[in-house]
Amino acid sequence: PMGGQVGKTDAQRAHARSVILDIELKRVPFHADLLGGEALERLVAQAMRQSGVLDRARARSFDHRCVRALKQLEPSLRTAILIYETTPAQIAPLLKAAQAELYCPDYLFVDEEVVRQVHAAGARIVPYTVNEPSVWEQLFAWDVDGVTTDYPDRVLAWLAERGIAVM
Repeated sequence: PMGGQVGKTDAQRAHARSVILDIELKRVPFHADLLGGEALERLVAQAMRQSGVLDRARARSFDHRCVRALKQLEPSLRTAILIYETTPAQIAPLLKAAQAELYCPDYLFVDEEVVRQVHAAGARIVPYTVNEPSVWEQLFAWDVDGVTTDYPDRVLAWLAERGIAVM
C-alpha cells in the first residue's frame, strides 16, 4: 500500500483506515451545465468505490437532488442534506425525498422541536458550523447527534471533559 511506501507506520495506516470521510458536493443548479448532468455524482461514487472508502464515507449537499442521485448510485452510502438559513415546517419529507439519513442545518435554525422531528424521522442531526462551547452545550442538551466545527480538537476535548462518548 501507498502508506508503507512513503514511510507510514502500521499504526498510522490503521488510524487512516478509521477516518470517516465527509464529502460535500458543491452543485449549483443554475450552473448544472458545468458538471454535465449527474456526472459529478457518478464520478464521486466511482472514486469512493475505487478507493475502498464507501463504508466510512458520508456525502452531503445543499442540492438534495444530488444527495438522492448519489444514494441511488450507492445505496449503502450514508448521505446528508444541508439546510441553509431556514427551518422547514416538515423535515421528514425532505429526508425521505433525498433518501438521506442525516439532517445538517445551520445551527442557528435548530431548536428542540427540530431535533425531535429529525429523530422521529429516524435520522440523525448534525448542525454546522458550531465553534463556541456555549453553543455546543445547548445543542448537546437538545440531543443533537454531532456537530460540524472548525475546531474538532476543541470539541473532542469538550466532549471528553463531560464524559460524552465519541463514535
